[in-house]
Amino acid sequence: MNDHSYINAINLQHPELSTSSLNDLDHLVRSSKRLRMAVAFWTISPDRISDKLPELLGKDGSFACVDFHRPTNIDHICDLANFGSDIFFHARKIQEKSPDGGFTLPANLLHSKILLFDLNDNEAELWVGSHNWTGWALDGANIETSIRIKINSKAKLYTDTVSLLNSIKKQSYPVVPADRFKYKQIQEPEKTVSAISLNLTPEAGESIKIHSRLYIYCADHNDFKKIPKPKSKNLYITINNKLKKREELYLASVRGTAFLPKDDPSNIWIGLEEGYWAYHQRIHETPLLRSISIPKRSVLESGSIFVVTLVLEEKLSSKFKLFPTSPKPPYIKVDNHSKQNTLKIGELPLDKLDDYQLGEMERVHILYGDKEQLSAGHHETDIDRLHHKKEGETILLGYDGPKPLIQKLVLRKT
Repeated sequence: MNDHSYINAINLQHPELSTSSLNDLDHLVRSSKRLRMAVAFWTISPDRISDKLPELLGKDGSFACVDFHRPTNIDHICDLANFGSDIFFHARKIQEKSPDGGFTLPANLLHSKILLFDLNDNEAELWVGSHNWTGWALDGANIETSIRIKINSKAKLYTDTVSLLNSIKKQSYPVVPADRFKYKQIQEPEKTVSAISLNLTPEAGESIKIHSRLYIYCADHNDFKKIPKPKSKNLYITINNKLKKREELYLASVRGTAFLPKDDPSNIWIGLEEGYWAYHQRIHETPLLRSISIPKRSVLESGSIFVVTLVLEEKLSSKFKLFPTSPKPPYIKVDNHSKQNTLKIGELPLDKLDDYQLGEMERVHILYGDKEQLSAGHHETDIDRLHHKKEGETILLGYDGPKPLIQKLVLRKT
C-alpha cells in the first residue's frame, strides 16, 4: 500500500491561522498516550504547555531532547526531571575540559523541532517546523511555521521519525536534577573579574553617584602590580552600606596611579577633585570609603606608598553579585586576644591538606586544641607536631594573611 494512504491530513501551524499554539498543544498532550520530541530551545514553564505535560513525558516510551545551549532554561528542564519526566540534554562532548579546567560546549546545535504525539488506534500527529518551546514562538508573537501531519503508525514517515528521534536521544545526556548548578555553569561559564570591596562610612552619604572619583591609598607594593591599566573599564567595585544594609556593585575605570612623595605623603592631597577616599592596609579589614572633605593625614603618613584614582562608570543591577572563586571550608570566628583582626578558621581533614589549594590571600596556620580552647585564645602553631597527628583527624586552618586590594571574584547573576 502506498505510504501516502497512511497520511490522513496535512495542515499548517501558523500565527495567521492559529494565533497561539499553546491551546493546540495542550489538547494534544491531554489526548496522547506518548510523546517523543526534540526541540532546540525550551524557555517556558512546562505548565504553560499543559499541566499534564510532566505526566505524559513520564509515560513508558515518552521522552524529550532539548538543546543545552542558551536560552534553554535549566531550571524548567530540571524541574520536569524531578517530576519523573524522561528528559535529555543534547550537547556533544559536554564533558570535554577546557584549558582553564572548566567545561566546553561545541558550537553545533540540536536545531530540530520535531514533536510526535501517539494517539489512540495507531493514529499519531507529527509536528515539524520552526517552533521552539519559547513564549514568543508559541504565543504567536513570532512568525513561526510548522507542518502538522496526522499519520498512521504503519507509515514509513512515522517509523523514520521514530528512528531519527531515537538517534537524537542516543546523542543526548539524561538530565540529573541534582546537577542543576553544574549545568548552569557549563551553559554560561562564570566570569572571573577583578574587584575591590569598600565599606561606606556614614559621613560619606547614603550612596555614591555615577562618575564619582575614588582615591584609594595603599601600603603594599604587591597591590600596585595588580592595578589594571589606566582607562580600562574592567574593575568592579562593591560598596557596602552597613547602615542601609545593602551592597551596591559598580563598574569602574582606572584613571591613574601615583607614588606618594616620601618626605610628605599628605602633599598629594592638594588639588584632588571632589570625590571619596579610602586607605587600604595590610590587614583583613575592608577599606572605609570617606568624603574627600575629611582627610586623615596621619593615616596617610603612616605607611601609604601609592594612590590609585578610580571613576565609577556604571551601576550594575542588584541581580549581579560577586562570589569567591572557590568554596572555602566553613568558618568559625575565634578571638586570639591580639591586636590583629579576628582570626577566621575552617575545618579540614588532615589527609586532605596536601590537596588543598591556597588562595592568594591565605596563609595557613596549623592550630591544635578543640574549639573551646581556641575561642579562649589557647592554641599552638608548632608545625613539627603535624607529624604526630593521625590520618583522618581534623585540623584547623587559619586565614589571617594580608588581604589584597584587588581580588579575583566570580560575577554571577542571581
